[in-house]
Amino acid sequence: MRVLITGAAGFIGHHVAIYLNKKGYNVLGLDNLKNGVNANKLTDSGIKLEVLDVLSNKATEVIKSFRPDVIIHASALTNVDLSFAKPISYMKVNCLSTIKIAKLSKRVVFLSSASVYGDPKFLPINEDHPLNPISPYGASKVCARIQFEDNQ
Repeated sequence: MRVLITGAAGFIGHHVAIYLNKKGYNVLGLDNLKNGVNANKLTDSGIKLEVLDVLSNKATEVIKSFRPDVIIHASALTNVDLSFAKPISYMKVNCLSTIKIAKLSKRVVFLSSASVYGDPKFLPINEDHPLNPISPYGASKVCARIQFEDNQ
């Protein structure tokens, strides 16, 4: 099975990539390396890493050429505090990249965030909890989630 992982050099992405690679999956990582710091861990594990922005035309070409059976979409801007200073960037990267990925594959694992729920109305939080983001980061993940669901 061919698995493409966006944000493959990030915290979650690199762990998933290494795990799946060890299980025998054909893994291709995609990361722009602006925030991901685990590129060496991927390449040391024998995982091919394409250093590209997920929103670029070249990334689209790479994804189409690789023909993944599934895409694990882990790329995102994640700093909640910085999202207040750069809300447009967060919407562009987190929401638009998800729309793009949803259109490129029928099977996508989308990594969201508890930030979509805001201040909890009840604990433990489950997926039935009302969405009420209190940061641009949380709002960008809600947008991505809604757009992803609409494009499936």
